[in-house]
Amino acid sequence: MRGLTGVVLASLVLGGCAELNDSLVRSWFKDRELGDRVSSQIREGLERRQAVPQPELPKRPAPAFLDEG
Repeated sequence: MRGLTGVVLASLVLGGCAELNDSLVRSWFKDRELGDRVSSQIREGLERRQAVPQPELPKRPAPAFLDEG
């Protein structure tokens, strides 16, 4: 039994947090289809955020008199 516990713990650690999080979300919703839909919505939102171009930063810092800190 002790070896089985070690194998289970090792598989959880080596499996990665994404798979563990995915299984926890599915068990939380208790509905595999709902879990799949939520997972796909999260993935699509992440892809949309990554597709947005990065804003261009100014070449020089702001003048000191503009600093109100």
